[in-house]
Amino acid sequence: MGRKHSHLSLEEREMIGMMLAQGKSRREIGRCLGRHHTTIGRELEQNTPPIYIRVLPGP
Repeated sequence: MGRKHSHLSLEEREMIGMMLAQGKSRREIGRCLGRHHTTIGRELEQNTPPIYIRVLPGP
């Protein structure tokens, strides 16, 4: 049997962004929004653009 996941609202996504900027953890954000921390993690993994790191040549 599969699990049914409810979608996050735009307001919840905005709150996640603000709380991350404040340095809150996924668990703290989940508690504040009444969502499981894995829901927050899934949202961040699926809907956050990748960070590109420029590797500088060595000495």
